[in-house]
Amino acid sequence: MAEKGEPVTTGAPVREGVVFPAGPDGTSSTLVVNRSVFADAVRAVDPDVAARIDNERDWRNTYIEHIVQLVEIGIRSEENAMTISRDGLASLLSRMQFGREGQTTTVAQAMSTHTEPTLGAVTVRGRSRGPVPEFAVPYRGRVLRGDGLRAQLDAWVDGGIVEPSFAESLRLVMRNRDWLDLDDQTVAVLGAGSEMGPYQQLCQWGAKVLAVDLPGEERWGRILTHARRGRGSITVPVPLIHPMAGRESTGPDDDASLVGIAGADLITQAPEVRTWLAEAEGPLTVGNYVYADGGTNVRVSVAIDAVMTDLQRRHGHLTLAFLATPTDVFSVPWDAVSDARRRYADRTVPGIFEKPVGAVSGGRVFEPHYKHAAYDTHGVPYGVADNLVPRQGPNYALAKRMQRWRASVARSEGATASINIAPPTRTRSVVKNRAFALAYGGMKRFGLEVFDPPASNALMAGMLVHDLRNPHSTAHSDVPLEHPLDLFVMGANHGGMWRCPYEPNSIMEAAAVAGLFEGRA
Repeated sequence: MAEKGEPVTTGAPVREGVVFPAGPDGTSSTLVVNRSVFADAVRAVDPDVAARIDNERDWRNTYIEHIVQLVEIGIRSEENAMTISRDGLASLLSRMQFGREGQTTTVAQAMSTHTEPTLGAVTVRGRSRGPVPEFAVPYRGRVLRGDGLRAQLDAWVDGGIVEPSFAESLRLVMRNRDWLDLDDQTVAVLGAGSEMGPYQQLCQWGAKVLAVDLPGEERWGRILTHARRGRGSITVPVPLIHPMAGRESTGPDDDASLVGIAGADLITQAPEVRTWLAEAEGPLTVGNYVYADGGTNVRVSVAIDAVMTDLQRRHGHLTLAFLATPTDVFSVPWDAVSDARRRYADRTVPGIFEKPVGAVSGGRVFEPHYKHAAYDTHGVPYGVADNLVPRQGPNYALAKRMQRWRASVARSEGATASINIAPPTRTRSVVKNRAFALAYGGMKRFGLEVFDPPASNALMAGMLVHDLRNPHSTAHSDVPLEHPLDLFVMGANHGGMWRCPYEPNSIMEAAAVAGLFEGRA
């Protein structure tokens, strides 16, 4: 029986590839799995909290408070944080299944069983020549570079939009222009056609890109267009039996044929994508830039995790790359907490608008940020930034949490793990929801900033280059962290959510109202 508010999925199509386990009646409840994974994650470090999660009957509406508690428990000690990460991953991976031709196995079994190659490769080379361009960011109708970009980085730090380490990292990239010459880098971009990813910049900077995305002529048309404009090359998966497999696409006619056969479905073809990527030589970076709605987001995240971990075992030099979402729960440094409290105390006319609205709402609107501290075993205080948006749902939270768990575990095992928080961004998947679109339109009234996709892409691609090139980046396992959760603090561009004077969810409705008037102006 599905829990309250849970969409039930049934039928043969859902049983293909990575799937949620089916119950005795043949239906799959994503919420049951979701709740169980979070309970298992914390069970070894706090059995009482695990029991409360196990007994929660309205997970869809209460999951956020439990995830906040998991973060607080993780702050207490390095051991807690790493146990939660390892046990959460183990629980999810043991529960999810893989279906093919009427047979269902574990995902791990599928990866070890289906090893035969079925995907061939076609190479597309960029036509751009000349030196690598300097680091630049398209922003509000301008292209920022040099002193203009440095000034904007300073403004973002002063406004609390980004953490100082974010600006410092990009200034370092700007000082080392040769870092942008990526002809020595091979990067598998899973989700090459997504709005939130570094694909276009990697092409411009000359990387060898292994581009993976779903089939679709329009999607691959865009991907190939950017490849042709770049300095590097991309390699595209196609059916192994197709005549183009093993060839180079030499011009418009070949490209026109290629868009109709390119692509692979990670959910149903994870073993084959793994086998295809395993042929890459030399150091390899594998980046997850895929997004999907609802339970599909968990399915594709598990598929990508299976690909990454199998490659990590096979490949001697593997870097894992992710983009963390700002709409999640984070432990944040006390400096950010102090800054948020200062901004709350310094706001201009708090009583005129906030007090009556807050009174009518029962205190749910304009709540001050960071009501209490969480402490580690050494007595160091942290803030807990709860930026989860209830409307996004528990499956979104689990998919993004899984990526953070994997980055922590991979780094502890000696891999390089680049995971940086990307800012709130006006992607199609976000603004198609009118409530989100309105809230994004009004956030600037409360000291927050929402970025356009081209700006986010350039900024976060620069952060990836920083992590690949700078041996002192916290992405590298030999760089010590004071706490494992600090991996998600360094280099964060949260759009102001950590340093906002208000608890972000308490201003979303007001931001939507402001966005409505903004649209009419």
